[in-house]
Amino acid sequence: MKALQAVFAALAVLVAVFFVGGMFLPAEWEDSSRLEICADDRTVFAAMNRPDSIAEWSVLNTDELEARMDGDAGAGSRLEWRRTDRGDGNGEFTHLLEIEESDPHSRIVYRLEQDERMLGRGVAELESVEAERTSVRITIHPQVETIGGRWVGLMSRLQRDMSRLAATELENIAEYLDAEC
Repeated sequence: MKALQAVFAALAVLVAVFFVGGMFLPAEWEDSSRLEICADDRTVFAAMNRPDSIAEWSVLNTDELEARMDGDAGAGSRLEWRRTDRGDGNGEFTHLLEIEESDPHSRIVYRLEQDERMLGRGVAELESVEAERTSVRITIHPQVETIGGRWVGLMSRLQRDMSRLAATELENIAEYLDAEC
């Protein structure tokens, strides 16, 4: 009986550490990547400032496009699409990508939601390096609302998942523009 009590006590301590520790983990963090693209800043900006072109190069799964776009480009333009769950096919999700800020040829801020729940923000900063060369840095700011999500966020930060995602997005932009250096 004492062994069973010790097991339950240890389990209770682990659960308490999980919840208390999770409360101290950040709900938001950032990770980024930078790449030089062999195209002028206007061309790169145009590809990143229109939700319909973002759907062409992004890792966001917009293949099953039951999509609707509001606005042409820049701040306030949005792309909304529905898709079926990645794994078992039992769920359907509505995604929203909205451009919140757009400073011509220099900075774009995106917001990403799933089923009206904020997933995070992305910030793209463009800097002209030469006439036909633009340095682009994408910074991703995921947001999590649950304690379990905060632990997942910690693991994601340790594994640099978001910086790999940002690097993939940058490579996709360069390929989309046929402007890899």
